[in-house]
Amino acid sequence: MTLSASGEAPGQHVKKRSLQQQFKARLSPLTPAQIRSLKLLPRIAALRTVLTNIRGDYDPNALAEDEIAGLAEAFCDGFGSVGAPGHVGASLPDDIRSGFLQHRNYIRESEDSSFWRTDGSLPPSRYIPLSFFPSRLRLYFKTQVKRFGCWLAHQQPGCRNLSMREVGVIAERMPYQKPWYEVHALRLLDQIQRQKHSRNRGVPWPIEITAGQLGRLVEQYYWRFQFERLAEGGLRSRRGASAGGTAKAKLFESKHIRIQRAADQIWSANSHLSKTSVANIVKRQLRLSLSVKHIASVIEHP
Repeated sequence: MTLSASGEAPGQHVKKRSLQQQFKARLSPLTPAQIRSLKLLPRIAALRTVLTNIRGDYDPNALAEDEIAGLAEAFCDGFGSVGAPGHVGASLPDDIRSGFLQHRNYIRESEDSSFWRTDGSLPPSRYIPLSFFPSRLRLYFKTQVKRFGCWLAHQQPGCRNLSMREVGVIAERMPYQKPWYEVHALRLLDQIQRQKHSRNRGVPWPIEITAGQLGRLVEQYYWRFQFERLAEGGLRSRRGASAGGTAKAKLFESKHIRIQRAADQIWSANSHLSKTSVANIVKRQLRLSLSVKHIASVIEHP
């Protein structure tokens, strides 16, 4: 058999080259989402650090500050290139009111920091500052379910050494409490993964419905356990103030009627008296703590 100068038979060289070509053909360009995920790899380590350093005991009815920080890191929200190397988070323009949302504008230090810039490149204002990374959310909620399991073991000694599945069964019996949301979030993430693989095999599954449920569940979890207690306290205060204001109005109304009756009697005997003079007499007769000026402002000459 004749060998080439490289020591390979001609057929072998052709076969080797064709395998290389086949391998290259399989390498499709990365999508923007995949590229962004690769850029976010360093932030996975940051997320693990935040979750590892959560302090305090688990509370099934509220999110602690460290838990909120972990969830924000899992969301990875923001304008511009969030998490990209060499990018820093800048504040949004002062004329943008974001309320409780603490989104930042991620840009290169050398870039024009204008949020609305029109230099030809995509300005930060054109980004949607809401991200969705299943792997990051899974890490957060899995950590939370483990913390719930530790809390459960401390509260009930009979619940020690439970498996994650057994902890999940207990959480399912706690509707609208924090562990109930966390377990259901993990199950929806698993369901999305199964539906994605089924769709790849040609089996149509309504993955959009599951993703929508997960989005609504996570947002409700975030707002409910961060602000619900404050909202309830504010609502009770407002109702209390309203009830107090109504009671005061009724009390003043009865007092006003007494004042007007006394003023009418004085004017019936001396119709030429001024409101100030009548108010002075009413104050002495009824022994009121109100000022003469205030009494004069509420009485009417018949």
